Order: sequence, then C-alpha cells, then structure tokens
Amino acid sequence: MTRVRGVWWMLVPVLAGTACRKPPQSDTGQGPGAVLTDLDRAAIQKVDSTFERVANDGVLDSVTALYAEDASLLPPNEPVVTGREAIRQHWGRVMDSYSLRFDVVSDELEGRGDLAYLRGHFTLTASPKAKGAAAMSDRGKFVKVFRRHADGSWRFVIDIYNSDLPSK
Repeated sequence: MTRVRGVWWMLVPVLAGTACRKPPQSDTGQGPGAVLTDLDRAAIQKVDSTFERVANDGVLDSVTALYAEDASLLPPNEPVVTGREAIRQHWGRVMDSYSLRFDVVSDELEGRGDLAYLRGHFTLTASPKAKGAAAMSDRGKFVKVFRRHADGSWRFVIDIYNSDLPSK
C-alpha cells in the first residue's frame, strides 16, 4: 500500500500537467481550438470586400446584412452602436449625407474556432450630397471581429475604426 501511494503522488504532477495542456489544434475549421481553414479565410475576406463594395455603392441593406444581430459598431468620436438595427440606422445617416469611397486593405487575419479578427487600414473619401460642400478625406485603421454562425456564414460582431489624421 505504501509503495502504491508513493507512485500515485509522483503521477499527480504529470496528470495535472496533461490536464492543463491545451488540446492540439485542428486544421478542420471545426471546434473551439480549430485554426482557420483556407475556406474560412476566403469567406472572411469576402465579407470584408463585400462591405467595401456595397458601402461604396450606397447599398444600406447589404451593408447591414454583414453584421450579426448582436454586433457592436465602435465609430470614432461616438458612443458604441449595438444591434443590427441600430447599426443600420447609423450607416443610413452616413449614407444619406455622403457618397462614400472606401479603399480597404487587410493586414492580418487570425482566428480559432468560430471567432476571427481582421486588422487593416483604409482610406476614405466622403463626398457630401449637399451641393457646394467639400469632400472629406480620411485614412486610418480598423479591427473587425467575426463570428461563424450556425449556417456557416461569417459576420461582423465587433467593428471598430479610427483615423490616423491629427485632430483639428
């Protein structure tokens, strides 16, 4: 009995270390520890390029559809906008006032399981729809967090962007 007890205590650190170790990463794109597959990466990039295209075309419903129902938009110098309908209203106000020209570049895309993030930079020209007003230009950076949904689609759940230009 004493000998078994001695062996048991020697195994506790080994078993504890094994239990605390992260599970091996899968490349299947399934499960909480799975790395992003090439298909996941392509789908996420497509969502981002679709945002650029439909925002530039002024298609509000298509912009809004890229966000999850519970998404949060964190625009510069404004409070957080939470929920797809509130995000729709935000972008609607912007698109009612301006014609937008985004150029978006992805710098980093990473993720695991059903979450991913995309970091990048942008340039923007916002041309007021009101006659006689001058266009505004901006450049900045963004981070977008995506979640894979039950239907396999990826949508924005957090979208934050801000300017690189000095405050005036």
